[in-house]
Amino acid sequence: MDDAALNLAITGYARAEAATAGHRLAAIAELVDRRLGTELALSRERSACDAWDCCAAEIAADLIVSHRTASGLMYQALDLRDRIPLTGDLLRLGDITLKVAATASWRTQLIVDPDALARVDADLAAVATRWGGYSEQKLCDAIDAAIERHDPDAVRRFRTAQRSLNIAFGKPDDATGTRSIYGRVSALDAELTDRRLDAMAASVCPEDPRSHGERRVAALGIINAGGDHLPCLCGSADCPATGPDARGKHFEILVLTDNPHPADGPAPEAPDDGPDDGGPRYDPDYDWEHHWTDEAPPEDADGVDDADCETAASTPATTAPCGYTAIVAGGSVLPAALLADLCRMGASIRTIATPEEVTAEIRYRPSIATQRLVRARDMTCRFLGCDHPAEYADLDHTVPYGRPGGLTHPGNIATLCRKHHLLKTFWVGEGGWSTQQLADGTIVWTSPSGLKHRAPPGSRISFPNWDPTTPLPDTPTPVVTEPTPGRDLRMPTRRRTRAQQRAASITAERRRNHEDRLAQSTAPF
Repeated sequence: MDDAALNLAITGYARAEAATAGHRLAAIAELVDRRLGTELALSRERSACDAWDCCAAEIAADLIVSHRTASGLMYQALDLRDRIPLTGDLLRLGDITLKVAATASWRTQLIVDPDALARVDADLAAVATRWGGYSEQKLCDAIDAAIERHDPDAVRRFRTAQRSLNIAFGKPDDATGTRSIYGRVSALDAELTDRRLDAMAASVCPEDPRSHGERRVAALGIINAGGDHLPCLCGSADCPATGPDARGKHFEILVLTDNPHPADGPAPEAPDDGPDDGGPRYDPDYDWEHHWTDEAPPEDADGVDDADCETAASTPATTAPCGYTAIVAGGSVLPAALLADLCRMGASIRTIATPEEVTAEIRYRPSIATQRLVRARDMTCRFLGCDHPAEYADLDHTVPYGRPGGLTHPGNIATLCRKHHLLKTFWVGEGGWSTQQLADGTIVWTSPSGLKHRAPPGSRISFPNWDPTTPLPDTPTPVVTEPTPGRDLRMPTRRRTRAQQRAASITAERRRNHEDRLAQSTAPF
């Protein structure tokens, strides 16, 4: 193959890739129609976890993407099939790239008049094949120019610079143990923050080993922890600027190791089995299973009172004789130096119970020891593609408590974010989801289509040498009384349906755009 043929091969594969993406989106659009057209879907339009969420979960499981990404693909698929079909045809033919089609889908969201939308789609299709080489900004400008000709109020624009105010953390290329911070704040807030950080950075003695920038960053963390004093690190007992670090009390170190004593650190406490009054552990008046009523949902959907739980900030474990591996809740690696800093700040250190130490409990709420073990094993929500940290997730009985096999035991408990907890609880039965938890913590999800998806626990990546296998013991299932009348299982609801909320957002943005255009046309200059 000569060079020209090689270049043509690259172009041909790119066209095939675009066409494949177009057909994938067409299949997604068809699945959305099938899932949202049922009587059950129509009856649950106001549910907190509606048919759209159920379908998004199915697509997320197929593609191993987040729930939000799957939902975005569903909107793109419907747009390219129903709203701008000519552009969708070009994508399926490979004449335009997926980036062009996705941008056209997003930029035309505010067009509500079908005739204007058809004209815009025709204009886009006429020139879209020439847009593949445009930069993203030029691409947006070209699409906006077409929209401006037919529906000026539908052009996406920011009303003022204030609408772009935000602070974000983390980029893919961040060095281990650090996270970049970027964003835009008001001039007043910037001045106040700058002065406060400078003042705290200058409050330590001249012997502090940190640079001025390091002290400013530490001061920001202390302010966020509710403190107002930056402790000096000079090491002198006579330094007047020493003192406790306000950040320490917000972190807990959970240790998975045979020798749980960090160098020069305090010994961890024994596993805490949680409160036990010595009496029966099942409360017959407690809400049955996942138990939402007409009142607001509880803080934890599975009845776990997070106010009684310590926050798991990092989980170190000896994966090699030379030292510790630390993982921040959520999955990022924490360097040993920062782990030492946490110990210096006064973070509490606790040992996670081993699977052998945790037994089945004759109560609905799992003990603190069980909670820590399950969250450390799972690391994140246990649905496929979901990275919601286990620290903030619900603890769910895979087999509902009180049913055969429904024990309060790590072998029957997994962490689920609220969205996927609702999915597992309410979208079940024929044409719904079902789950099976294996002894090693793997969750087998069976989708409404009957496909099985395996979701291993997150600790398998972070701690490959740790064995969290917790087979269910041969323990009789607790006898559970009938739920209290009026406290049966109910789905939380939303005030407006998804379609109503989307229409309201589009109307509000169009109104702002219209007001901006009028203000610009009547400006005295």
